[in-house]
Parts: sequence; structure tokens; C-alpha cells
Amino acid sequence: MEIRLLLEQVEKNKGNTALVLASKDQKIFVAGMDLKYISKNGIESGIKIAEELMLVLAKLLKLSVPCVAAVNGHAVAAGMLLAIGADYRIMNKDFGIWKMSEIFLGMIIPLGASLLLKKKLHPSVHRDLSLRGRSFGPKEALENKIVDELVPAENVFTRAVELAQSLAHLGKNKNVYQQLKLSCYYNEIEANEKGKFDKDFLEFMIKNTPKL
Repeated sequence: MEIRLLLEQVEKNKGNTALVLASKDQKIFVAGMDLKYISKNGIESGIKIAEELMLVLAKLLKLSVPCVAAVNGHAVAAGMLLAIGADYRIMNKDFGIWKMSEIFLGMIIPLGASLLLKKKLHPSVHRDLSLRGRSFGPKEALENKIVDELVPAENVFTRAVELAQSLAHLGKNKNVYQQLKLSCYYNEIEANEKGKFDKDFLEFMIKNTPKL
């Protein structure tokens, strides 16, 4: 809820506007959901976090201003989704991996999240992330167009700000920018706004999952 409220505050800014997503941690952009917290507080806490993540992704996908992710290090699972939800990604050229770790944890990737990856990434990258849990380092991420640029670690945030400033004029007419994003990502936004447990998706999974 806090992230969504902050995104809404950014949209209220008058005139030229752009957003940079960044981390205070020197080596991690976002490392995914806190599994220790979920283990301590029960599965319901995990469900609430996952559902809120889906709503944040939907908000990012229809954000009415340009958004740049400054990826200083690891972007794993939920962290990768947040970065992919941005319009552009600048990454540390020497450190960090992109990875969806759900297959190793016995978890599924929610439909909305999977549609987001499918929309923004090459089909083979989406496949390997989801079904193999493959990690992509900086060079591989650039080669596979997961990121737009690689820069030295000390320049990641600065370069992200520079790019955001160059795009900020596009965020002046927020209605037009948002309508363009809605036309680009309509299906992905709709799926994420339904949350983690979309009824139709769950019924499809139950119907097609063999009983062991």
C-alpha cells in the first residue's frame, strides 16, 4: 500500500515529471519477498504481500510518468518484477543477477507477473527464467535486452537520474502518457489488478494439474 501511495504522489506533480526506482542497499536492488517473515507469520501474510505486489505492478505498468529502475545489484523474484515493471533499466555492469527463483521454492509465478515477463522479455528468456530458474548476469542481461544500459556501480543512480531527466518532458501530459501505457499493457494491467488468486486462473490450474 505504501509504494502505491508514493506512486500516486509522484503522479500529482505538476509539469515535467519522471521517476527513478532505486535501492539503499549497495548490492541488492530487491531480493524478493521476505520468506522468513512469511514463515514466522503464516501463509496468509505471504498471500497479502503477493496480492499487494500485483497491485504495485499494475500501478507501475499504468504509471502516468516515465519510470527508470536503477539496478545496482541483485533483482530476484519480486525484485525482478518491480524492475521489469519500470519503463527502462540501468544496471551495474559488474555485479548482480536477474532471477525468478520460484521453481526452486515450490512456488508458482502469479499469472499477472508471468504475463508481465512474457510481454517485456524475449520468449526464450521468459521460459528460462520461469522453468529453469536461470540467472542472468549483467552482460547476459544486456545481450537479452533485460536491461537498457550497463554502467559502473558508482554511476548507476546518476545515469538513471540523467535518463529520467531526459524523459521528464514526456511526463508533463500525464493523461496521454498513461493512455499510451494502457494501450501497451492492457492485459498485463488487468491480470495484476485481479491479484495473485484470479479465480479463472486458479480453476484452470486445478483442472490441468494431475493428482499424484
